[in-house]
Amino acid sequence: MIPLDSIKLFKIEEIKHHVGLLKNVFKYYNQENPTVNFILNLEIDKVRDIRGTGQGTIYKIELLKKILNENKDNFLSKYIEDETGSHQIEDIRKRFGNNALYIKLKELKITEIEKKCLSKIEKLLAIKSLNYNIYNNWKSVTLPEDIKKINIQDFIKLSRSNVEEHKKIGQGTSKQVNSLRAKLDTYIEEHQSSRIFINANTSSSVVERVLIEDLDNFIENLDPRNKVIFQKRLGYKISLKTLEEISQQYSITRERIRQLEKNIYENFLSFRRLNKNELIDYLKNIENKGFHSIFQNLEKLFFDKDDDNSLVRIKSQSIVEDNLIFFLEKYCEVEKGFFLTPEIAAYNILENINKITISFPELDFPLSQEDISEELMQEFGYQKEITENCLKYIIENKILTLDSNGRYYPLKLIYNKEVLIVLNNYPEGLHWTEIKLKISNSPSNNINKVVRGTGQLEHGIEDKVMFCGKGSLRLTKFRNLSDYNNDALFNKIINYFESSKSHFTHLNILFESIKKDSSNEMDIYDLRYLIKNYGKEYGLYFSGKSQASTVSMGKKIRLNISDNIVHLLEQYEHPLEMNKIIQSLKGNETLYRDRANQLVEDGKICRYDISSFINNESAYRDLDIDKVGSLITKILDSKNFTTINFLSSQLNQILMTNKSKYFYSSFAKYFIKLNNLKYSHYSDYFSKVEIKHSRFSQLLLEMCDSNKSIDGNFEEISKTINLTKSYFRIFFQNHYLYNQ
Repeated sequence: MIPLDSIKLFKIEEIKHHVGLLKNVFKYYNQENPTVNFILNLEIDKVRDIRGTGQGTIYKIELLKKILNENKDNFLSKYIEDETGSHQIEDIRKRFGNNALYIKLKELKITEIEKKCLSKIEKLLAIKSLNYNIYNNWKSVTLPEDIKKINIQDFIKLSRSNVEEHKKIGQGTSKQVNSLRAKLDTYIEEHQSSRIFINANTSSSVVERVLIEDLDNFIENLDPRNKVIFQKRLGYKISLKTLEEISQQYSITRERIRQLEKNIYENFLSFRRLNKNELIDYLKNIENKGFHSIFQNLEKLFFDKDDDNSLVRIKSQSIVEDNLIFFLEKYCEVEKGFFLTPEIAAYNILENINKITISFPELDFPLSQEDISEELMQEFGYQKEITENCLKYIIENKILTLDSNGRYYPLKLIYNKEVLIVLNNYPEGLHWTEIKLKISNSPSNNINKVVRGTGQLEHGIEDKVMFCGKGSLRLTKFRNLSDYNNDALFNKIINYFESSKSHFTHLNILFESIKKDSSNEMDIYDLRYLIKNYGKEYGLYFSGKSQASTVSMGKKIRLNISDNIVHLLEQYEHPLEMNKIIQSLKGNETLYRDRANQLVEDGKICRYDISSFINNESAYRDLDIDKVGSLITKILDSKNFTTINFLSSQLNQILMTNKSKYFYSSFAKYFIKLNNLKYSHYSDYFSKVEIKHSRFSQLLLEMCDSNKSIDGNFEEISKTINLTKSYFRIFFQNHYLYNQ
């Protein structure tokens, strides 16, 4: 027997009109809410005896009976009150599709009364899911995100008994729950009919138009106060205002404004016509180009605070010129910073300006757009298209400038850092007067700096430059200083002092004495640099200027530098800047940088980026070590040699991450050491074959054919070396093989 007594007539949308015309009959039988079964069992002869009943009433009852008999199975599955809600869930699935069951209730255009009812239901669900005491914890309940976004299926599963068992939810809320369930079909149909579906091929103008229409339609439906709060906090069509400014306008607290703003954004979801997931996919596909350039009409509708002329602005950590990205994050219900656009990349780069300027001295400025983008990509792990599109923001913030040939050059630069940039172009070194002249003619702001002699030029960069003749400097990276065995060299010097029974000597005399037993490549300036920066550990000291220099032997200063660095990093779960490490351990800068880099080579610590280090456990905690390690070995095995730049680019692309080249290089060395793999690794490349060179530039110099073009050489060399073309081109510019 079909339990038709469970179905109330007023719930059946299809017959509501007919039911309303029979109120006098129901009143006669004291049936305020008659059931289907009641109508089917009505005897027509007895109805005729009711006062005021005519042929029209009889006709309506017979029509109702006919409708009910023909559709009773449908009504049963659709409107019967059951504990699980399975009948209604199945009916919605058949009519609207399975996805309809996962629509969030707050995305439907339900009434304000129903919204208040829904908030109580959400709290009840929270109490149940968190196993709170159902009677004592009502006010203290904090709603988890999954409960706050209750979907249609979860809502249907709430039976009347589930709701009414809580003392804070009365008959009124119970009726609203049942009323809302009865109207779900209408709400879902309205929701789906308003949806606009998009894919990767949809025109950006179509998406932009819908976004603007949704915004305007929503604002039109807000009350006057909420309309002002929404527009002023978003900066939409009016100037952006702070919480404090709006709170003063309405004489309420900032926290109250914050609450109202939050509620407004939640209500906005019901006016959203674009499918959230489709829009997210669409925006992720175009984020590299920048939303401001794609949605130019929408961008013009957002205004900044009081016409502020600052070039990169922030709201809740989203980088915007107005508030466009912040709005798109809210529209898509994603976390702040979810979209990586050129604006956000520019902000992250500008926030880490010290890391940029640290990398500048390593580059061969001026650089083309392609080359500077390649370098930023390697430093920050961004995709190349993003870095190319964020350059305009870096120029507007006066970090870089364009020279007369349209190439990029640093603008905000400490004088001695520009010395390094100049020397990048002169492997054999340059006299200080020439260095000063080139800086004076550069696009930087260091034109009027007064400098006299190499001493001032060298100050602050002693670990990167060395003397190479009277009044001349060159970069240490152009000498193979790391190839020298310091223990063997300094023991020879100590033996010299002991055999001569003297505690000091002139640098020239010392050099002539030991050079016959040392590497043929070592010159007196190499010796000077090594003693000056590393001699103290062996009790050897350097004093003097230029060539008038003295070397003396004294007390050894033995430090457990490597152990101290490892121990310090283990105390932190975040990266430490090298300057912080040096300050904490109070050591020689050159010595500590050298030891830290050696620890990275040994796989004992991780170099997180250009200027900071972190312990291995914290660095690799979120990595799937075996998966990433397998990818690394696959890349390293593909050719004899692999540059660090190439390796990091591949890993960032495959794993969809934004890690610096230093991070992935450190991990590769750690993984090789951990698994005792047979790869050799150096400062800028990996090798799977035996090689006599530790510097990649020497390897390339041997392989290059000066009779071929850059493209011809790259085509040949890339058969055995994994490297990017940009890296290869910069190498040639640094070594003057070509004038292109």
